[in-house]
Amino acid sequence: MEKKFELKKDHEKYLKAISKNGLLPIFFILNEQPLNFSKIMFEVKLNPGVVDRQLKTLIQYKLVERKGTDYYITEKGRKVLSILEEIFRIIGEQEEE
Repeated sequence: MEKKFELKKDHEKYLKAISKNGLLPIFFILNEQPLNFSKIMFEVKLNPGVVDRQLKTLIQYKLVERKGTDYYITEKGRKVLSILEEIFRIIGEQEEE
């Protein structure tokens, strides 16, 4: 029998972190291709402080990593992004009904 999922305080912190202003656009844009800081800022049209904070959060949760001057989405990041996309699809379908 499968173990029942238990919601923990860390899960809430994680969801709160990924819902902060600016994080999802950065996350989604990095799924398309690796970018340096300036290109991320240009693409998402956010100020440097917000971009820096959100990149640090993505790195902290191991969803993004930095190699040289570029930021890359990790395998874990791709899995999380896939789940988020599915959640957004489900929500969109419900709104259309």
